[in-house]
Amino acid sequence: MQASGDLTCLVLAELASGSPELSAAQLHHPDVEALTLHAAYIIAMANDVFSLPREIANSPVDFIFNLPLVCSRAHTGNSALQAGLDQAAQLTNDRIRTFAELHEQAEPAADAATRAHLKSIRAWLQGTYDWMIDCGRYHPHWRQEDWPARTAPPFPAGCSSL
Repeated sequence: MQASGDLTCLVLAELASGSPELSAAQLHHPDVEALTLHAAYIIAMANDVFSLPREIANSPVDFIFNLPLVCSRAHTGNSALQAGLDQAAQLTNDRIRTFAELHEQAEPAADAATRAHLKSIRAWLQGTYDWMIDCGRYHPHWRQEDWPARTAPPFPAGCSSL
């Protein structure tokens, strides 16, 4: 996540919310910080899952820093890469579920400006997922039958408003 720049980008979610600027207390509230951190991890982790085949095909070096490859180190045999990819996808899905649960708890207690900010973070996540699915950057490197359906939401059913 630190190498992705996601935390820097998510600062823009406040500007995109259309609400007044959050105070330091609002922006640094534990719920807002936790959701922002989870969002940054989700974006970075999902990018690693989506980009793996492209990175393997196009890397000019023999070392690729990618979550599925790190996870694959725990496995042996011909299926190690797939097992690593599956594990990375599961870790990402687990973090998405945690984000959704935290969001459901934090949003009702937040003031209007903070709710708008949290909605912007949620929208940023959905937009990032939509971009990864549609952009064409990653899709050509996957087998057609393995590519996620455009209609497959990245978030649990409880977050159907995303």
